[in-house]
Amino acid sequence: MRQSPFLLRLELLIGSLAILILAQAFNGGLSLASLDTLYTRSIVSGARVVGNDLVLKLEGAVRFGKSIESFYGMPKVLAGVHKDMPELSGVYVAMPDGAVVHSLNPDQTGTTLADLAGTDAAHAFNETTSDEPVVLAHASRHIVLFPIRGPDKSLAGMLALAFPDAVVDQRIEQGLVTNLRMLAISTGAAALLLALGLFSFLRIRPDGSFSRVRLYVVLLVALGGAQIFYSASNITFFREQYLDISHTAAKKLTALVERDIEGLLDKGVAIDKLRRIETSLSHIVHATPEVRDIAVLGIDSRVLNLADGDGAVTDPQRLAAATQVERGYAVTLPLERQDKGGEVSEGFIQVRLSKAAIAAAIREIILDAATVAVIAILFLVEMSILFMIYAHKAAARRPAASNAPEATAGGPSLYGVIRPVAFLFLFAIDMSLSFIPLRMEELYAPMLGLSKDIILGLPISVEMGAAGLVVALSGPWIDKRGWLEPFVTGLVLCAVGYFFSGAAGTAVQFIAARGFVGLGYGLGLMATQGFVIANTGPEEKARGITHMFAGVYAGSLCGGAAGAMLAQRLGYGPVFYVASVILVLVVLCAVLFLRGSARSKAPANQPQPAPAQPERLPNHQDRPALSLRGLLRFMTNRDVFALAMLSILPSALVLIGFLNYLLPIYLKRTGATQSDIGRILMIYGVCLIYVAPFIGRLVDESNRKRLYITLSGIIGAAGMLVYYVWGGLPAAAAAVLLLGVSASFGFASQNAYALNLRITRELGESTAIGLTNAVERLGQVLGPLMFGWVIAVAGLQHGVTFTGVGYLALTILFIVIARETRTMNRVSASE
Repeated sequence: MRQSPFLLRLELLIGSLAILILAQAFNGGLSLASLDTLYTRSIVSGARVVGNDLVLKLEGAVRFGKSIESFYGMPKVLAGVHKDMPELSGVYVAMPDGAVVHSLNPDQTGTTLADLAGTDAAHAFNETTSDEPVVLAHASRHIVLFPIRGPDKSLAGMLALAFPDAVVDQRIEQGLVTNLRMLAISTGAAALLLALGLFSFLRIRPDGSFSRVRLYVVLLVALGGAQIFYSASNITFFREQYLDISHTAAKKLTALVERDIEGLLDKGVAIDKLRRIETSLSHIVHATPEVRDIAVLGIDSRVLNLADGDGAVTDPQRLAAATQVERGYAVTLPLERQDKGGEVSEGFIQVRLSKAAIAAAIREIILDAATVAVIAILFLVEMSILFMIYAHKAAARRPAASNAPEATAGGPSLYGVIRPVAFLFLFAIDMSLSFIPLRMEELYAPMLGLSKDIILGLPISVEMGAAGLVVALSGPWIDKRGWLEPFVTGLVLCAVGYFFSGAAGTAVQFIAARGFVGLGYGLGLMATQGFVIANTGPEEKARGITHMFAGVYAGSLCGGAAGAMLAQRLGYGPVFYVASVILVLVVLCAVLFLRGSARSKAPANQPQPAPAQPERLPNHQDRPALSLRGLLRFMTNRDVFALAMLSILPSALVLIGFLNYLLPIYLKRTGATQSDIGRILMIYGVCLIYVAPFIGRLVDESNRKRLYITLSGIIGAAGMLVYYVWGGLPAAAAAVLLLGVSASFGFASQNAYALNLRITRELGESTAIGLTNAVERLGQVLGPLMFGWVIAVAGLQHGVTFTGVGYLALTILFIVIARETRTMNRVSASE
């Protein structure tokens, strides 16, 4: 039956609306996590104000020789703290060893901070750590820890303020109404644009074909516009909320200072005789980054005392300018003295907010919101690619579409269907990326005499080791049986591993479950490459592989973000189960829609110009059985050895050693936030998603694969050498960008170079790729160890520079040893 254009448009509309809802839900979910962070920060900000006020009083008592343990009137003091901040569920004062000596709840006196706030609480501070409060999450509560210092800056004790997660949830519910309204408006407007675009702008020809460009325009305007509008609205909303949070904290701080000064005034101290008060005010400013300075003003608004984070301010110009306040950036309260006739006004207390500090915090919030938008757009792009494949197939179902090139779903770009499959595969796999060691810590138990740090890393080590093992051994299976069997087997193993990861009740069970995940991950990843190899001709391999890896990296970015969001709201266990369900769904989709390509070879319509004397290569039946001698012959081949040892191995050493090991440590030392580290690492993934496919086309169209491998090495070495002339956050960002471009060249050209070698086709393409991937895995294992050794010997900056020089030297050696290969057309088995 001939399908009408109306029904085709309706089918496209339903599919595009499904993508819109998925993308908006994904962005909304990530924004919910941002709301959680914002409102947690608001509670912590209030806790910092009341906590710092109490810490200053306790430190003053310690300086006068009083003992924290026998502090007189502590129950009344703690009750006052709770009155200042009713949201608190616990107030604890502990000794340096973590023993709680005072508590708002007397029954908890005699316990330890480790019992109340987790094992990390007892070791949060020492004589060398800063005085910045530490925020911990434990048992459905957030705990803000403050150090109490003695006269010699030694640790005299700790103060802990706890508030339940339910307090944050209540505030989220208030902000969620506004957020959902913006989400609904943007989704509704996008749905309307989709309907108008598909029914008015998209033209469907009599043969059922349509313009891809027009469909892309409709999707870009509607779906992309919805994401941009919602993200921009979030940025404005978060900015306003943070300003309100800062102003509320300033009011609380001003009220506390007002109360202390009025206590002095009630004792008969004249407001213009408040000696050395600047010292106390300076401590308050120093402990509150959002505050610029605090001033005591006379009844005539003349500045009597002024202090900032560095101490008392005596400069006449600054004193004169202290009363110049910008609206919204200052809080002023009257100072009154109790008299027989009532209250007598004596002056004012003024707290000015730091515009620079607030701007920096708002900039951080904007960057966080922009990061969420980028991740959501990556998700949208991958879903749109999946939708385009669906739309193409929908048009191809029309009887008249068989003769329309645009409506067919096969052809030379058949390899493109694996990208959304790879995206969903890695989306599920990396949902647990951010919390595997944290889950292991919950299950921790001593074993085999190993230290705790090593045990916490065992799940990842076992997972990567299992993946490396199966990568090296899966090639013959894929060569002999096709890609689908190992792919399905791999994903089933992953699904089982994720199910038991959630169900694991002991550390050993969890480690074993991650081993299953590693086996499945390595097998599934190799099978997706096998699909590309089987469905591309010689001129498309690099393009197909980079296209597939673009889906892999997009899935990794989006899955990691989504998993962290779900874990924050639901806990770790449910995320493992969700990942397991997604993997099962991917298996069903692959079996239902891709089984026709289970053992497919290069597309039949791929141009295959025959050379003058066709080179007969062994087919699967003619190829000799895999042997140790054949493997050794392959690995000792001059070109294979140069590729593996002078390009693949060093690039893997540098990429994993620098990105996964060195970069987070380096940036943490320079004071970068965790968000900054995450954003900089995203640069690498974005390069692999969007730069690599373009470079893959260049590599495919060139017969000089060796040139691009060389470029990869030179650009990667340049990424290391920037540290010789540049440092800090800009150098890190530049290095990651260069390494991303380097990997874009490397992934495309290394595989293409290997696949063009005659010895590769004699051994078996998937087997050969498995061996080169095993070399890459070896580099990934050795990378952190090598960087750790080099930096220990030469220091961070010189160590990175020396590594760059060594990488460049190996690249030059590769040029000398490796021979250029020319693209060689594959000959079918029927020849």
